[in-house]
Amino acid sequence: MVKTEREKVFLMPFCNFNDINPVDAGWQDCPAGYKFGPHARSYHILHYVVSGKGVLYKNNTGRTVAGGQCFIIRSGEDAAYISDSKDPWSYIWLGFNTSLPLPEPLDKSDVFEADICRDVFLSIKALSPTDGNLDYMLCRKCWELFSLLGANAERSAAEDAADRAKTYIDNAFRNSISVADIADKLFIERTTFSKIFKRRFGVSPQEYLCSCRLEEAYRLIKLTPMQLSDIAASCGYNDYVNFSKMFTKKYGISPKKLRLSTIGYKREKAD
Repeated sequence: MVKTEREKVFLMPFCNFNDINPVDAGWQDCPAGYKFGPHARSYHILHYVVSGKGVLYKNNTGRTVAGGQCFIIRSGEDAAYISDSKDPWSYIWLGFNTSLPLPEPLDKSDVFEADICRDVFLSIKALSPTDGNLDYMLCRKCWELFSLLGANAERSAAEDAADRAKTYIDNAFRNSISVADIADKLFIERTTFSKIFKRRFGVSPQEYLCSCRLEEAYRLIKLTPMQLSDIAASCGYNDYVNFSKMFTKKYGISPKKLRLSTIGYKREKAD
């Protein structure tokens, strides 16, 4: 009979990142009535309950926590938690230290609805203790959670990440950058980053990047005598055929035909 794995713990080496440092992480399918604590830690620890239920005890008060919810024990807080005797919980946790203000749900609530965090925690469960750069991977997960949970803050980490990404695109769209590159610079998984950006600006980062490039190309075609292939390259497109296709889709006219319609420039053969 094959023994089913019921828990895994990721112990971290000493990390010295700026702002956020992961301390430990792991997951556990708890047996009925499993209890931990009372215990105080020197770091924050956040649990996401995948299924089942249990009770968190803090300040002589018990709070039931069920699937789809998170509970947090902040640094220095004395707490205990116990799984239900009939429907024991399965949870994934992430422990971290930070010099940043905690997002509102982590700062104000001991227990909160957290379905928005489900994919991030499931990706933590999928990690292996032998993965290379595990500290970097878990640091990225911390940033993702801060971005997602800060969505309702007056000035959230998510808004800040989206604003920084927009500024970066505004200044660097002429280079060969990609959405994946930007997400990596922000330590956010690409899918999560795209959701954050679209929630902030109403368009995906890929759409915004393309728009910046094509608007600049339109301006150059109308106002300069540059060769069309040079314009494409100067706007971040190494493939002229793809550039022409994207340009035509956006403006309803090909780059060559737009150039032909521009007075004062040498006529080029139309498509």
